[in-house]
Amino acid sequence: MEVSEQMNNILCQRIGIYARLSVRNTEREEMSIENQLLLVGQYLDQHTECQQRKVYVDYGYSGTNFQRPEFQQMIEDCRLGLLDAVIAKDLSRLGREHLQLGWYLEYFFPANNVRVITVTDHYDSARLTEQMLIVGLKNLLNEWYAVDTGYKVRLAKRQQREQGNFIGAKAPYGYRICYRNGKRVLEPDQTFSVLTNIQNMRRAGQSSVQIANKLNEDHIATPEIYRRTGILRIPQDQTTDKWSGAMVRGVWNHKNIACCSNTSGDNDTA
Repeated sequence: MEVSEQMNNILCQRIGIYARLSVRNTEREEMSIENQLLLVGQYLDQHTECQQRKVYVDYGYSGTNFQRPEFQQMIEDCRLGLLDAVIAKDLSRLGREHLQLGWYLEYFFPANNVRVITVTDHYDSARLTEQMLIVGLKNLLNEWYAVDTGYKVRLAKRQQREQGNFIGAKAPYGYRICYRNGKRVLEPDQTFSVLTNIQNMRRAGQSSVQIANKLNEDHIATPEIYRRTGILRIPQDQTTDKWSGAMVRGVWNHKNIACCSNTSGDNDTA
């Protein structure tokens, strides 16, 4: 019996419609939230007379993360007996980690008398015995896809670093991002002299609090004030934002200093 035929046997279910979109798929029209909801809506219009529908949408969440707000709300509604069926475009919308998704499909939903249907997979939990192998394979493929995508992202970043590109979102204190010969690299800005002074004071044995006091005496703008204004020295009566020991420790980060001393940007520190 086809999924559509079985759906026709249940005309008044309370159905939860679930859609999810990860950040990296925002420009793929076929994966858009609108497309998912349209596809599921058309399917329901064709195969059931049910009008009791509730929509759950998670935007910008990975399928490997099951702590999605709307997904968890849907799960809670199932637990409270408010839904008889859950429907999504495909299994990967529900999740991409096969052990966790398998637990929901094989234990949670059946235990709460909730039927699960996915449109493009032609999956219906009412036909579970016939589909267990197929679902298991799909879950494994979905997890592999998520792992493979993460690996490719890390590989791309490593290749960018090896080519001399700085891949951080923003430059660490003492540097600015610029483009040279087609590469995104770091070069010292006017705060580099402050960074050098911090290094020297640290090597001389001064504590982070002592260094902060010295920077305040010299009217050196804090990193946040400098970021907003581009001004290196600000008179004390013009700002209440002062250097603290924690700020100094944040700036004096050995990884940042070591990585950024090579202005080719061969690092990933933000």
